[in-house]
Amino acid sequence: ALFTTPALQATYVKVAHDYRLPFLAMKTNPFGGGTPMPLAPNDIPLDAVIVASPDIPRDKWKDFYLNAIANLKPGLTEIIVHLGHDDAELQAVTVNHEPYGSAWRQRDYEVVNSPEFKKALKDNNVTLIKWKDLKKLIQS
Repeated sequence: ALFTTPALQATYVKVAHDYRLPFLAMKTNPFGGGTPMPLAPNDIPLDAVIVASPDIPRDKWKDFYLNAIANLKPGLTEIIVHLGHDDAELQAVTVNHEPYGSAWRQRDYEVVNSPEFKKALKDNNVTLIKWKDLKKLIQS
């Protein structure tokens, strides 16, 4: 919902700028019909965003991420994962939020902690960075 209206998008960017925070910035808003995001010269837009979709079969979850890593293009890509354990607490918090509920989050957790995922990152020369690394860049 955050990127669905220009007003929400502008507020999101303004808060990031006001507090000098890195944020999920793209040259065009993939969720808002491809409209340009209101970026400043020091903003660091992502080249791509990858997130699993609900139509991916559960038994193909790891394959989705491994294929995404194998097909990365040079640049800055964010792979969005939602990590959690499929336990009573997370089930209660995510009730009525299927397909993005606790089972989804457990699958993401299992994939990113798997030896295959870590090997794919290494084999494809992926450099992991943190939001604080981007923050240092926008503050310099």
